[in-house]
Amino acid sequence: MTRSRFHLSLLMALALTACASSGPVEYVPDVTEMDARTAFVEGDFRRSADLYLDLANARPGQRNRFRLLAAEALRQEGDLAAMAQVAESIQRDRLRDDLMLRLDLLLAEAELLRNNPDGALALLAIPDELHTRTTRMRAYELRARAYAAQGKRLAAANERLQLEPLLESEERALNRSEAQEALAELSDEELRQLIRDTPRDEPLYALLATLGRERFQGERQGSFARAVQAAPSRSTENLRTFDTEQLPRDATRQVALLLPLSGPLANPASALRDGVMSAYFADRGERPQLLVYDAGTRTDETLAAYDRAVAEGADRILGPLSREAVTALFQSNRQIVPTLALNYADAPALSPSGSLQFALLPEEEAAAIAVRLAEKQQRRVLVIHSNDEFGERAFAAFSAAHEARGGKISGKASYAGDRADQSALLGKLAGSDSGRDRLRYLRGLLGLDLKYEPAPRADLDAIVLLLRAPQARLIMPQLRTRADLPADYYATSAVYSGRPDSALDRDLDGLQFCDSPWMLDSWLPGSIPTRIEAAGLATSEGPATRLFAFGIDAWRLLPVMEWVESHPGEAIDGATGKLLSDRSGRVRRVMAWARFENGVPVAAP
Repeated sequence: MTRSRFHLSLLMALALTACASSGPVEYVPDVTEMDARTAFVEGDFRRSADLYLDLANARPGQRNRFRLLAAEALRQEGDLAAMAQVAESIQRDRLRDDLMLRLDLLLAEAELLRNNPDGALALLAIPDELHTRTTRMRAYELRARAYAAQGKRLAAANERLQLEPLLESEERALNRSEAQEALAELSDEELRQLIRDTPRDEPLYALLATLGRERFQGERQGSFARAVQAAPSRSTENLRTFDTEQLPRDATRQVALLLPLSGPLANPASALRDGVMSAYFADRGERPQLLVYDAGTRTDETLAAYDRAVAEGADRILGPLSREAVTALFQSNRQIVPTLALNYADAPALSPSGSLQFALLPEEEAAAIAVRLAEKQQRRVLVIHSNDEFGERAFAAFSAAHEARGGKISGKASYAGDRADQSALLGKLAGSDSGRDRLRYLRGLLGLDLKYEPAPRADLDAIVLLLRAPQARLIMPQLRTRADLPADYYATSAVYSGRPDSALDRDLDGLQFCDSPWMLDSWLPGSIPTRIEAAGLATSEGPATRLFAFGIDAWRLLPVMEWVESHPGEAIDGATGKLLSDRSGRVRRVMAWARFENGVPVAAP
């Protein structure tokens, strides 16, 4: 071999060695990345994915990026199985941070495809600030799907609501329906609790409030018969009670008392105000400033007074008093400071967390009769109720609470009280009319002087009288003469005027009724003003007495609302009863029981 040929062979060998040591040679296909992007933009996602995969094979240095783009194209195509396969072949640590985030979204979708919401949520735990608008939208949507798969309906709806502002108008409607569908499966109790606990400035609150109005609008307004059934009243058995002086007090600088100073509610408002003032000056703790605001006679006037009180520095409010105003307040989106409303709102309106509703209603006392009957295992009852709003409301609540405890209403009658002799009504209830008719038939048939001796009905345990005092005084003597009716009688506080009158109330002997401890001079904590101490005030006597006691309890509840709300199974001692909250934000009363003996109420065991 000549020298020149040797040199040529050496150069060729070196060149081949250099090629071998520098790695594989990249094959550049005819297609470019622009071709793949164009196919994606034109909606040909399958071709776009194929082109990106070709580029991944041809360019090892960018393989992971191109596979990511291919997986995203397959996702747009709807081929999620192929998307998952490609995404899982990507080496995550070879991607830039922003591409890692996009890969995690694809992998999360793959986990949802495998019905693994826990794995999906682990991949989606990325702070929002790291997302672009597009990836944030996808993260919200994927988290909503994952929470829904876990059965966490509230969390799913929350993600949908965060997604909503990022969507176009047409997509918003579909997304909102998805959120509503998630919440629609909430139970009534869950929905009520969420409405109370959700801050009003959050988008979720508006959705919950709308759902609440739709679901609960059929409930009787002005009554809480269904609430009594859902959360029945308690008895004193195993009920832990505390004096308010034993409890931590919420820091308060200024309290506003909202009451109508004129109009049809002015007189009850005066008694309530005097009770509040009596408790205020008897309060041995540090007293905040107390300002009284005229709530007016119309709902708009009351809400304006509420707003004015808040603007002038009230950090806690007592009121409003009317049911309509309480309903309007708790259905509004205004700023609400901790408020103890002095009535119950209509069913769809719930107080927000930190606020409570407190009222004296016949429904509460009627439900207490059901508790009493259940304790004594007296399940079969006759009911006589007045044929007015009081009687109808009391009967609705009693029947709901009694039947919820397995009780049975064997018969009922409405009573107008327009005539003294009610023997026909009682005979019909006792079922003795048919016996007397048979007796008359046999007398005529046999010609014998037969006597009728009625026997007590074996299917009855007690009689419930949902009547006021004058009606009860007329009918009780007639009941006691009936051997065919049971001798256990129960009533609400409506049968007691509040002042012992043995001459007038002797006709009520044997009748048991529930009432406020303050009215019955029962044991009260030393921090509660007694009736003797309040005797100089006209509103502490007569028909307004119970509202005076109600005002005492309203003031005593106000600084411990947070404790009462957070301890639903425990109570504080009050003038109107032992007070505790239910999960709907209502203060419930466990009352004392008395029995008329010689016309005077005495404690009933």
